[in-house]
Amino acid sequence: MKVYITSDSSCDLGKELLEKNNIKTYPFTVIMGDELYQDGVDITPEMIFDYVKENKKLPKTSAMNEEQYVEFFKNVLGNDASAYIVHIGLSS
Repeated sequence: MKVYITSDSSCDLGKELLEKNNIKTYPFTVIMGDELYQDGVDITPEMIFDYVKENKKLPKTSAMNEEQYVEFFKNVLGNDASAYIVHIGLSS
């Protein structure tokens, strides 16, 4: 039985650990003012810290919508319909 582990970018695991354990992730959207960023793609923790320091407020985050989740999990499974996914995510 094949088991895939997935998570959102809040897991904060390094690339080496993700690759070694074949953990698939997707980025959270980080909202700072009117700007949208993809966590770990086009924004760094330093950019977030600078924003908070300058604006005295925390950025907001947003998870994917339902269609994006379906597409993400389809890509993880590929043609392996007998596999399982263990997903660890951050949610309110």
